[in-house]
Amino acid sequence: MKNKIKLMALASAGIIALSLTASLTSCGDSTFKGVMIWGPAEHEELYLNAVEQFKKDNPTFTADVKYGSNGDAGAYGNLSVDPQSGGSIFTFPNDQLVNIKRIGAIAKLGSEDTAWIKANHVNSACEAGKIGDNYYAYPVSADNGFVFVYNKDAFVGTDIWDSDADNLKEGYTFRDLYAALDQRGTQSGHEKWADGLAIWPSGSAWYESGCFFAAGGDYSVKYNEKGEQEGATCNFWI
Repeated sequence: MKNKIKLMALASAGIIALSLTASLTSCGDSTFKGVMIWGPAEHEELYLNAVEQFKKDNPTFTADVKYGSNGDAGAYGNLSVDPQSGGSIFTFPNDQLVNIKRIGAIAKLGSEDTAWIKANHVNSACEAGKIGDNYYAYPVSADNGFVFVYNKDAFVGTDIWDSDADNLKEGYTFRDLYAALDQRGTQSGHEKWADGLAIWPSGSAWYESGCFFAAGGDYSVKYNEKGEQEGATCNFWI
């Protein structure tokens, strides 16, 4: 199938670096001969809306398009069963890229597609879909996001704490954190927080947050009708 669906500028959850490929067709699927999209169940409406817009812009595209929630973390596992019956377009964590290529479930993108990727994404997002000198996927998210883990007891009762939200106030800075630690240290029984340090190590937020997800934490993203991310909610319990 020569037609390619480009789902441009889709806002994905900032947890994992995702890559989107439109280089395969479902020709090996004996039950469905159209274009199968694999992705998270919560993205179905967003992706299918993009397909409808693509059809309006390309009236000669008449293939049937369906959606299956087999993408992202489960992409390689599902593709490895039978790559020919897999999704035509699918999202996946970029650490699965080598294995997906190894089983022949993904094709090298052409020079036109590669040029579009480089022109519309930051370098780190482009590199996520690259093996050697070749590109195999379209970026969906540029990074893994950031996770700030802190001891709640250090900030409750300080100027930086929002008691209604039971969280740090929005817009805080590192200077605010240090000032709050000193403030907390003046309170009886909390002297240990005086001259404390606030440390935010850099690294892979996906793997750092993995221990919280394994312990029952959850993460959700809210999108508007345009597919733009409006907010994200993280709940971790330790």
